[in-house]
Amino acid sequence: MHYKILVKKSVLKKISRLPAHIQKKLVLLIDDLKDSGPVAHHWPNYSKLSADQYHCHLARKWVACGAWRKEP
Repeated sequence: MHYKILVKKSVLKKISRLPAHIQKKLVLLIDDLKDSGPVAHHWPNYSKLSADQYHCHLARKWVACGAWRKEP
């Protein structure tokens, strides 16, 4: 099963300003989330913030945050 990942337009602009190695990690994380869903516990520093929100430290000062919801 593949999951749909939505990235806001404002976030896309910020991603373009990230260092290249962080962009690559983010792409890998997004691809993994598309394939496995919102829970990617095999990623280091990936954890749950609340019932439907997660975050992953891509590097010491770079964090990817996201939320998931079930579409009707």
